Amino acid sequence: MDAFDLDRIGGHAALLALTDELLACGELALTLYSGGAAARTQRKPDRSPVTEADQLVEQRLLGF
Repeated sequence: MDAFDLDRIGGHAALLALTDELLACGELALTLYSGGAAARTQRKPDRSPVTEADQLVEQRLLGF
């Protein structure tokens, strides 16, 4: 197995930016869940649940 090439994703600075974004998404999810977002669910096409918090965190990550 080859070693991970950090330079391929933009180096150490990109890794730090990604880490910051992931931590911010975790904080967003906790805030949304404490505000009741876990109770607001929909069903995906495969019938599995997805919460409002899940969708908002996904949107944020896709925008990163």
